[in-house]
Amino acid sequence: MKNKAKKQKIIFLILWGISLLLILVLSFTNGEISHRESGFFSNIYLGIVRFFLNRELLEFEINNIQFLVRKVIGHFLLFLLHGWFSIKLFLDFKKHPTFIFFIYGLALSSLSEILQLFAGGRTFSGLDIALDFLSFSYIPLLILLRNKAKN
Repeated sequence: MKNKAKKQKIIFLILWGISLLLILVLSFTNGEISHRESGFFSNIYLGIVRFFLNRELLEFEINNIQFLVRKVIGHFLLFLLHGWFSIKLFLDFKKHPTFIFFIYGLALSSLSEILQLFAGGRTFSGLDIALDFLSFSYIPLLILLRNKAKN
């Protein structure tokens, strides 16, 4: 059983590192490249929506879909996964694991926006920090609340 737990911890550590690297690299990506990458996913989603609506989309609909895809994939999904990988590692801290976890999440959310200032063609957004932090904290909060309810 110990060997299985050790393997699981190594897998989460690797996934944690990959998701952290993705956050940092994507935060430092130039605005034009970032827009093109999110445009790729937006176009896929737009094609699906057009197919099911069976009509061309209005300009404001396209803009809303592109905004939604950029926020969901670029912020929510990546930080959600990183938060899940992180809580598995942070629970091993003996003193104040939740405090350290949430400080780390807030610092990473802020750093990802600060890096955008140096990327060129990107802007700093306090709302994105809030979205990143809430996404990062969502699954860990559910886990912590579940564990507290069991005790």
